Amino acid sequence: MNATFLAGALATGATFASLCAGVALAQGPGSTPVYLSEIIIDPSGTDNGVEYVEIRSAANTSLSGYYLVMIEGDGAAAGTVDKVDAFDASWSTGSNGLLLWRDAASVHNPAPAAGTSVVVRDFNPDIENGSNTYLLGYGTPPTINSDLDADNDGTLNAGALTGFTVVDAVTLLESDTGANVGYADDLGFPVVGPITTPASYTPDWLERVFNADGTPCNWVGGDLTGTAAAGFFVRTDRVGWGYAAHGIDNTQFPTLAWTPGNANYAPDADADGAMNACDGCTDTDGDGLGNGGFPANTCGLDACPGDPANADSDGDGALDCNDQCPNDPLKTQVGECGCGVPDTDTDGDTRPDCNDLCPNDPLKTAPGACGCGVADVDTDEDGTADCNDLCPNDPLKTAPGACGCGVAESDTDSDGTADCNDLCPNDPLKTAPGACGCGVAETDTDSDGTPDCNDLCPNDPL
Repeated sequence: MNATFLAGALATGATFASLCAGVALAQGPGSTPVYLSEIIIDPSGTDNGVEYVEIRSAANTSLSGYYLVMIEGDGAAAGTVDKVDAFDASWSTGSNGLLLWRDAASVHNPAPAAGTSVVVRDFNPDIENGSNTYLLGYGTPPTINSDLDADNDGTLNAGALTGFTVVDAVTLLESDTGANVGYADDLGFPVVGPITTPASYTPDWLERVFNADGTPCNWVGGDLTGTAAAGFFVRTDRVGWGYAAHGIDNTQFPTLAWTPGNANYAPDADADGAMNACDGCTDTDGDGLGNGGFPANTCGLDACPGDPANADSDGDGALDCNDQCPNDPLKTQVGECGCGVPDTDTDGDTRPDCNDLCPNDPLKTAPGACGCGVADVDTDEDGTADCNDLCPNDPLKTAPGACGCGVAESDTDSDGTADCNDLCPNDPLKTAPGACGCGVAETDTDSDGTPDCNDLCPNDPL
């Protein structure tokens, strides 16, 4: 069974028991399923003092008789047994079902849970970086340095594990230019990597996600940043492995990456006990339709994951959760006029009637100075629209006045008569020449009817 098939099958909700009958859940010396739960392989900084392997089983399960076997997967050395570590006869899982095998008693953050059984024994040699297959099993293990893949074709030799029952396994393939092979898929278990997009890297850490019933779901992991004392995080500039199957982009997942001796990450959006990657229908509102963004879903897509009734109050075909006007059957968006008011644009000027003060005038949206239907043209650009300008071609006048359009209303002598109508425009006392002419008064001192200017005897009335 290859890793691709296994990952796909698990995504539909199948368990290891159903997929790998008699293999993935082969019962060990204590007749209880035992799993690899977490492995720290290549933490940032020094490996020694930080590496660990976490085992999960039922509470207080004896691990006597089990072995951890690591098989090389790089190049010409592929298939070589690098490590064979026997579990001590005294080892067992804690009251919470976890055993944490650490290589040193240095500070880890977070600290193991109180119910975890913690054992400290140095990995000698350290857990090797690069491509490796990790086997958990019992019986007679292969001998260290033996070659289980003589032709380096990525498939175990026939009978390579005779006498050794593998109960769990995982392969991590390095992302480099060399030849990298793994063997977990020969036994019906997953292969992680190589990871090449969007960036090429080899995960530093792997953690298994378990369903609520204790069956394994999938592996997640990533490249790490941080320290053991402060806590390691998945690097957000590199996409973690396995998260996408849960509908999660790990760049948005800010929690601690590793949890030595603590309950592993359990992404169960609808709280039905099946983790997202192994849930055929992640359905948070219980309507039988699946939320978007969960690749494992095989049920129909729920357009309104927060509304179990998927209501359409106004019967317009748009569900209320996607309808901005859930009670207006003619609108699904508020638009400019708001719900209950159509966004009609009678005159086609792109301004709906509700906000158009001239709804039948395509050239105006407000009456302006001239009113709807009349353009606010100002031919002479004097600030007064032609409709209100009696001299629309005279920028100096808006009414004809005494002189008419195009003629200034000047009154040079300030006598109240405009020059255009003043025959003596420079004589403030006269608007016509009279008998004496402009600038000369029409005085008649002797009142004889002849003004002084023409009266040689201005004081003799006779």
